[in-house]
Amino acid sequence: MESSNFHVLTFDLGEENFLLGLMQIQEVIRRLHITKVPNSPHFIEGVINLRGKIVPIIDLRKRFGIELKEVNNNLERIIVIEFRNGQVGLMVDSVREVLKIETEKFEETPEIISRIDEKFVKGMAKYQGKIYIFLDIENILGLLA
Repeated sequence: MESSNFHVLTFDLGEENFLLGLMQIQEVIRRLHITKVPNSPHFIEGVINLRGKIVPIIDLRKRFGIELKEVNNNLERIIVIEFRNGQVGLMVDSVREVLKIETEKFEETPEIISRIDEKFVKGMAKYQGKIYIFLDIENILGLLA
């Protein structure tokens, strides 16, 4: 039986390793000037102008309650996602690499999740000695729509 692979982008938030399916991602950019939006939820950093389009930016550290660390503009990235005929940017500490992970390496999320609400997690993946948290972007962004 042939094993199937899943292409993912890996990134960091604090000390944790995360991944997103590559098909969900439009592009990865360096941090741009973010314009604050009054009365927005605490995890919405604001908006950016990305080639003439206004794109809201969600700070995933704040969204998940991960301890904020000093910003390193050399590493910090925005992952731009296509979502419901628009774009949303996800601010992360750093983007690592694109991996091809065998589907057998993915497991369901354990019932007890420490810092991230379980509805935001699709599962976990084990790869080269690390555990990656596989995010459910539909649920994360669906709450904003």
